[in-house]
Amino acid sequence: MAYVVSMLSRYAGGPEQVRRLRVRFLGNVLGGDRLVARGRVTSVGEELGEHVAEIEVWLERAEDDRVLEGTATILVR
Repeated sequence: MAYVVSMLSRYAGGPEQVRRLRVRFLGNVLGGDRLVARGRVTSVGEELGEHVAEIEVWLERAEDDRVLEGTATILVR
């Protein structure tokens, strides 16, 4: 999950920009596995007077082998 948080923090401009993260674990990760964190903006809107983006997030071990998936909300500046 730390890979996904790191990806979101870099994209949003810092960890304080990540407002919410909900994930579910789909598989185990073993030492030596190569992982890639990915995401896709699904909507942009306003929440409590702030501009936010909703993002679908996932962590892949190999193409189409997701070991984690979920949603995130980040502050957009």
